[in-house]
Amino acid sequence: MTIIENQEREIELIDENQESGIKLIIENQEYEIEFTQKRIELVENTLNRSVMGIFNNIESMLSLKELKTFVAYGLKNTGAMAFINPTKGMELATKLLESVGYSTLLEEVMAAIQRDCGFFFRDI
Repeated sequence: MTIIENQEREIELIDENQESGIKLIIENQEYEIEFTQKRIELVENTLNRSVMGIFNNIESMLSLKELKTFVAYGLKNTGAMAFINPTKGMELATKLLESVGYSTLLEEVMAAIQRDCGFFFRDI
């Protein structure tokens, strides 16, 4: 999947089925969404809810705040070890939401969680 916005917004979403996550180019900076157990814990602390509790709630989809929080805590510069500061991540998440839309962003977050957090989906 490739989504390219006009030059003014400078947002590009490229799905290359990469092992490390999707590539996002925002304002000439390349990012990816990736999750670790620690990043999931930070999302849970921020939202004051468990991730599995959020995903098992069949009554509703993720709220905008929940979706942007997942993106904010999962963003990092492509190839970097460190994640983006969550405050900056929230700004970037807002731009992505406005550019690619809720469904596309949710799909990318879910794909990253499934890829990176297999411990959620293993049977005992």
